Amino acid sequence: MGKLSQFWANIGNAAHAVKDLKNAIDNKDAHAATRAIRHAMPNREFYEDQIIRTIGAYSTKPDASPTLLKAMRKAVYDHFDSKIIGHGIFEQPDKALQDKTGYKNPAQIYAIAAYMNDVDKLKELGSKGITPDMASDSRGVTENVVSGTANMMLYDAMKELIRQNASLDKGYGYDEFPPIHGFGQRLFHDLTPGVTQALLETGKKEIIDAVRKAMGPDFKPPHNPMRFDMAA
Repeated sequence: MGKLSQFWANIGNAAHAVKDLKNAIDNKDAHAATRAIRHAMPNREFYEDQIIRTIGAYSTKPDASPTLLKAMRKAVYDHFDSKIIGHGIFEQPDKALQDKTGYKNPAQIYAIAAYMNDVDKLKELGSKGITPDMASDSRGVTENVVSGTANMMLYDAMKELIRQNASLDKGYGYDEFPPIHGFGQRLFHDLTPGVTQALLETGKKEIIDAVRKAMGPDFKPPHNPMRFDMAA
């Protein structure tokens, strides 16, 4: 009976995890936030995961607490890594990358970091051999991660993915169009002017050309856009 009771308790906790997390954020309670995340089960598609999306959205708020944000992100990495369905029956995990990063599912953790707007984690994992394209092509990701961060308007993560040379011309068999297709559409820029500015700030010629194509022949990028140091 004890095991059955705990089973139903776990289901109840998982069902209320997002609500509990939002309450914890409102109260700036890192301990309660960590507890809510520990109870959550990752969505099979990270882009749709409400825990990840809640933290990503919180990261863009001007009054976001760095301490709370750091605690929540760490809790996701610590507790989601063991729960992710990372490999199929016939797939072999890259043991070297697992050892180097300390994660069972390093490519998936990279994607989750992108969707939580965690630039520091992207840089850390990037330095250990994980690339944006590995994340885009991993289980749990159903689009190019650049498209995902652009659609979520997570500008900092999007720029870091581009800085790490994420492919812009690949859809990985999931999303209908690669990112560069969206960047070349006028409607995309009309709906997301903030993303457009962030794209220009990367200083990438192919991106500026795509924006120019979308905006028409009279479009001129800012004379001195904030250049993003691609070698940093």
